[in-house]
Amino acid sequence: ELQEWLNAPNCSINYATALNKRAHGTGQWIFQDSTYLKWREEGSILWIQGQAGSGKTFLITSIIKDLKKITCSTIVAYHYFDTRDNSGAKTSFQGLLLSLLLQLGAQNQKIHSALKKLHELSKNGLSHSMPPNEDLIITLQKIIEDLVQKEWHIHLIIDALDECKEMNEVWKFCVHIMELHPIGIIISSRNYQVKSSKYATISLWKNNRVDEDIATFLDEQVSFRSAFLNTEVISILMGNAGGGFRYIDCQLQLLKRSANAKRVHKVLADLPSSLKELYLQAIEKCANSSYSEEAHHLLLWLLYSFEPLYMNQVAIILSIDLDSREVESDAGMLIGLEEIIDTTLVTVDNKNIVQLSHASVKEFLLETNSSFQKGTLININAQLAHEIIAQMCLIYLLKQNKYGNIWIEPDFLHRYDIKTFEQYATQYWGEHSQYNDRNSVLSKNTLELIEIFLKQTSNAYINWRNNFVTSNEETNGIQYIFSEGTTLHVTAWFGLETSTQKVLANTNTVSLNFFFNMVLIHFGTALQAAAAGGHDDTVEFLVTQGADINAQGGDYGTALEVAVTEGHKETAEFLLQQGADLNAQIPTVISVLMRWFTNDPSSILKVEDRSYYLFISKIVH
Repeated sequence: ELQEWLNAPNCSINYATALNKRAHGTGQWIFQDSTYLKWREEGSILWIQGQAGSGKTFLITSIIKDLKKITCSTIVAYHYFDTRDNSGAKTSFQGLLLSLLLQLGAQNQKIHSALKKLHELSKNGLSHSMPPNEDLIITLQKIIEDLVQKEWHIHLIIDALDECKEMNEVWKFCVHIMELHPIGIIISSRNYQVKSSKYATISLWKNNRVDEDIATFLDEQVSFRSAFLNTEVISILMGNAGGGFRYIDCQLQLLKRSANAKRVHKVLADLPSSLKELYLQAIEKCANSSYSEEAHHLLLWLLYSFEPLYMNQVAIILSIDLDSREVESDAGMLIGLEEIIDTTLVTVDNKNIVQLSHASVKEFLLETNSSFQKGTLININAQLAHEIIAQMCLIYLLKQNKYGNIWIEPDFLHRYDIKTFEQYATQYWGEHSQYNDRNSVLSKNTLELIEIFLKQTSNAYINWRNNFVTSNEETNGIQYIFSEGTTLHVTAWFGLETSTQKVLANTNTVSLNFFFNMVLIHFGTALQAAAAGGHDDTVEFLVTQGADINAQGGDYGTALEVAVTEGHKETAEFLLQQGADLNAQIPTVISVLMRWFTNDPSSILKVEDRSYYLFISKIVH
């Protein structure tokens, strides 16, 4: 139960992948490095810095493996930041905290008392959501303090700090922990300006030991029949390596496809001079192939989906035709993925997860998307991606109902926690639609698909509703909104303002009053459903259309209480400005509002309700 509640990112996958890909014998020099040995003796913070693709992750993985073997009184907790993970869990400061809490707070199947207490407070609080980072940090400090007092030697290993959206927060946290407790921390990243000279650094830039590792890697990987050709290939690649494992690995992939020595020499003569040029060639190859549309759609999914994609899901993605709104009934892959998109861009891991082959690929695609938008290559942008993904999800759900479940994905997928495309489409069509709706750029095609899909009497809608309820059983109120609510409740819940407008425009006055006043068991009215998601535009629209801001109903009483409970400060502020009755709120809600606005009372001084002036007065004085 606690592990599900924490929902910490699974970095053991990154560790295992790096361990399997690491060339035998590489990275061993670090264990004789004087800076590293001093860190082992004294602790503190050690930075490992190097360019993209220089082997930092492999080196970090070697260190983790080595530290685990030291003594039985050593605890190694590690975290891999990874921008390829679109869930955000591996790019956020909170993801790091959750990862460390799980590893340090649940040692040997024993849960630390501080972590138990945090869990209990969360369950008994206003909301069952994750506590703020401050509470996670305090709990983590208590756990570390207790472990240190029991004479455990703690090492925190953090890979790819530059792939975290909140680098400074991570740095402050590490420094703070170091000031409190005698532990060892290693951080790898690209160049990062450390504000104190007291922390040691190992640089991989122009490092002879890295070059030796690359030579070892090439000796292991280059295996043509001719010894002379092997020597020639290794010599040329070493001359172009520039300290980059990633660059060499990509070149080897090109060379291994060569049919003979003549082809090898041609590839060697045309080697790209940098990773960027190599990726550009791969994109050009995709754009000019007969599978350009499929490659384009797959890249958009890998960049903007909300969860990792499995191979079985990719097979269905590639079988959906947006123009005809059809899905090929036989969604099996007749060719390998490498025939559709270059392996320098996309890879499949040992768990059948399809992902961008390296963080530098994602960086390249996002940084150079302006040139794609000119029509010269492949168009990459968030608006287009969410549009296409939303449409694919809706088409699949609609066509699955029409033809029956003809894209049956094997039952064994569920046993191994592999998500099906149906599960993804069920869970996320609304969020992808909401992205463009929020920015007022939802296309006519998507709006039309949503309108067709949300006909409450259709089997497609009923099947989706039942599946959505089942997959969100642990989420309070979901089952009530979707098993009992109207279409208005659904569009409000997802924050689909444009679709909400269409629902209201097509509703007569009598039915409109019914829609507005229909109260469900949990979230109550449609306004409460919108407030629960923090969808400010939809909340504002419903209020302007006559929704009763103080309507009572559901488990939470009013829309204001829902907004506060779910942690949506801006939504609560808007509702207060529109006349939400503070006198109707429970003390817990008032205390949260006081905490939110104590440091910024000026932001809500426009409230007209007299009782709220008393509230403001208490805050100010």
